[in-house]
Amino acid sequence: AAIKRELGNFLPQNCGMELTARAMNRISRKFREHPEWEASVRNIYYDALQFYGLKEYQDEINEVVLMEMLRPVPELDNFVFACDLGVGSNWSKAEKRAMKYHSYNGTFD
Repeated sequence: AAIKRELGNFLPQNCGMELTARAMNRISRKFREHPEWEASVRNIYYDALQFYGLKEYQDEINEVVLMEMLRPVPELDNFVFACDLGVGSNWSKAEKRAMKYHSYNGTFD
């Protein structure tokens, strides 16, 4: 039973990881365009990413993250996955402060 359950989870989890890795690569490229942000991907957990950056550039960093995480997926008929975004001095604080975003329209309103 456990093996069948794991087999059933493989494709969705693999797809989620693939999409997260693609977003991480796009985000990393954008961060490198702005060395003054000192922004980088710190960790990746299956379908979650952890970033570091200077506090004074938090809005710019958040904008890049949301823009890339909420990008339509062409292979899935341009489906857009929701994204939780939280800011904090550690993972736990960021998760507690996280807000869910369903689309990106160029603002955080």
